[in-house]
Formats: sequence, C-alpha cells, structure tokens
Amino acid sequence: MATEPELRSQYAKRWGRIVARAWVDEAFKERLLAEPKAVLWEYGIPVPASRGVRVLELPEQAAYFVLPPRPRGELTDEQLDRIVGAGELYCIVGDPGC
Repeated sequence: MATEPELRSQYAKRWGRIVARAWVDEAFKERLLAEPKAVLWEYGIPVPASRGVRVLELPEQAAYFVLPPRPRGELTDEQLDRIVGAGELYCIVGDPGC
C-alpha cells in the first residue's frame, strides 16, 4: 500500500495530465469544469461522495488563496505543524513549481 507522500505524488502527476489535456482540448476542459468529480475519478483521483469539488480556471493575472475549513476540536502541536508546513499542497500562481 502506498504511503501518504507517495499517494500525493501519484495524484499530483495525474492532476498534471488532466491540466495538460485541458490546455489542448477545449471540450475536455469544459467537461472538467462542469463535471470535475467524474473526470478526477476517470484519472484515478478518488473523491469521497460526500465531498464537493470545483475546478476553477484562473485568469492569467489573478492569484487565489483558499481558506480551508476550520478543524474541529483542539489541534495538537504536531497537527498544527503539519497544517502550517503543508505549503506543498497549495499552488501559488506565479511560483515556478506551480
């Protein structure tokens, strides 16, 4: 069974394939925007049925910062460190690694 970092890496590669296809295939991009959960599943990125999913197309000159939902209960120092150190989960527009 894959570890969490391995899964994140696999999902990032799969997401990269989705993005690359959306850049060259307008019909695929429109479907991705309209039915993101279905497209993600087709590419092996599972999304729980209880989760909503939106794919947004960013304008070239915009940056979005997502405020995640507040965790329930108290956070341990370890959990807080994981959240604060989770920068690799987020992509900042203009970042060369984005």
